[in-house]
Amino acid sequence: MADRFAGVAAEPLAAHAGAPLAQRAGNLVRLTLNRPAEHNRLDPADVDALLALFEQLATGGGTRALVITGAGEKTFSSGYTLQAIVDELDARFERMLDALETLPFPTIAALNGSVYGGATDLALCCDFRIGSPGLKMFMPAAKFGLHYYPGGLRRYLTRLGLPAASKLMLTAMTIESDEMLRIGFLTDLVPRDALCTRVDAYLDNISRTAPGVVAQMKQHLHARTRRGRADEAAPARARARRPGERGRPRGDGVDGQRISREPRVAGTPRPAGEAAPGQEAPVVASTNGNPDRPDAMPHSSMSISKPDPARRRALRALSIAPAICLVPSLGCTASRSLRVEEVARGLEHPWSLAFLPDGRMLITERPGRLRIVRPDGRLSLPASGVPAVHASGQGGLLDVVLAPDFSQSHTIFLSYSEPGAEGARTAVARAELVDGPLPTLRNVHVIFAQKDRHVGGAHFGSRLVFARDGTLFVTLGDRFAHRDRAQTLDNHYG
Repeated sequence: MADRFAGVAAEPLAAHAGAPLAQRAGNLVRLTLNRPAEHNRLDPADVDALLALFEQLATGGGTRALVITGAGEKTFSSGYTLQAIVDELDARFERMLDALETLPFPTIAALNGSVYGGATDLALCCDFRIGSPGLKMFMPAAKFGLHYYPGGLRRYLTRLGLPAASKLMLTAMTIESDEMLRIGFLTDLVPRDALCTRVDAYLDNISRTAPGVVAQMKQHLHARTRRGRADEAAPARARARRPGERGRPRGDGVDGQRISREPRVAGTPRPAGEAAPGQEAPVVASTNGNPDRPDAMPHSSMSISKPDPARRRALRALSIAPAICLVPSLGCTASRSLRVEEVARGLEHPWSLAFLPDGRMLITERPGRLRIVRPDGRLSLPASGVPAVHASGQGGLLDVVLAPDFSQSHTIFLSYSEPGAEGARTAVARAELVDGPLPTLRNVHVIFAQKDRHVGGAHFGSRLVFARDGTLFVTLGDRFAHRDRAQTLDNHYG
């Protein structure tokens, strides 16, 4: 099997040198500890960045598995830097490991080298630990006069058993790969050149499981290690049923994937009295005074906020630029007031931008990626949860705007060319942006889609603009083949 992360850009979790690197390939994440010259030790800033990442992954949704490895071939990690332990004596390292242990999806430690100190506990926090012959491990806490923290002692005891935990903790002895496998520290021992293949085999099997059920079972298994017995109420809760579901179980197994309510095609009105998700009153369809069109865009009662100065400057520059480029013979002097400055690079066909309240920018890339650009030009990893796009010709991920109440709702709107068996069409989706080292979109709902699909990659549109009353306007392309119908109101062509 090929490395699923091959060719995926690795982005640092923080700005400091040696910060861990993260890669996202679809719903999979790989984390690389990134100080090979210093045995991939973890400094306080690294621990803070890892804690922020794990907390985001735990609540953001959209992740099926996490792989943790180290840079280089000598050491997975030597753990938390000893000087930080002596100087600060805080509990941040333990909090970070507890957050890793309780992630609601499988985690894999791909041990590229030997593992020492607190990194042994980091590996034990993972559900699976895969290593190669020649690895070594030891826990030097007793040599340094440090009483290990309770969470680490618990993991050593429950994962490895009392004899092995006592040997490692009380004697600080070094053990090698065969014994690491025998006591259960390693779940798999494979040749070094097969490490990637074995990790990929785990990921392949995990991708075929039901994530909700996996999360419930993982929670139940860990409850047993924490309290010495299973939480007997957990299976009963997992089997709970909604009223009216006729006995179908909740969750995302085969039965749980069935829709328990009648589907409604995007662009059609809701039945009278039916409330939209998250709203108490029905959504009213309107087309700027024409109530007879059932395909109209719904609008909310949100009030639009005044665009920030940076966005106004960007829009003003965009409106002036065509005049400079297209009609130089007019003697336009507007170019004297413009200063071109590169903000970021490494983007593939950037299509639209939206300024976040803190000055960062959301950028859409036509192939289907949504990124956050920091003021210093650094790019985030692509956000997970972005709808699939028809990335061909002029099609792809198009516009992005923030909801007028973004500061409270974290809601954004995306327009894109939606793929399908009969061709593509322009669609608009609403989603909640979960910010963090690995941005995530959750609660993604398509709120509009063109009536017809067409083969080809031309003239999708599409811009999104909020009016002052909260109405969202969408511009549509004529799909080229229907440009003669762009000004009639009985279709979605233009």
